[in-house]
Amino acid sequence: MSWRPAVYRCGLDPQWIDYNGHLRDAYYTLVFSQAIDALMDEISVSARALGVDAKRLHLGLAMHCPRHDAPAALAEFMLLHVQRAPSPKSAPLPPEVLLRLAAWHASDSQAPAPIRGSRKMEIVRR
Repeated sequence: MSWRPAVYRCGLDPQWIDYNGHLRDAYYTLVFSQAIDALMDEISVSARALGVDAKRLHLGLAMHCPRHDAPAALAEFMLLHVQRAPSPKSAPLPPEVLLRLAAWHASDSQAPAPIRGSRKMEIVRR
């Protein structure tokens, strides 16, 4: 028999129920998100800093399953730091955060390059 994750079960907060006695739309996403968190207890996700500059982090994620040596899935994200006040716009990362991210990236850049998908995502230096 092949591996199957455990069934996720949770209680429903009475405030999540609408006037018709149905689960409110937003709470479907919350329950699914919590189920994914529970699943991650059985599947691990590793992260790599693929690039960093004053405002952005290029993040690479790999999902690992105990049954396989190779990653089960890969994902890349380009995260942009945004200030909220006085008006929303991109802004430089706080210096202490940028230092931490730069150190992480320097450490990760020593490892073999991750497997790339069909498109290239990167921080272009100008």
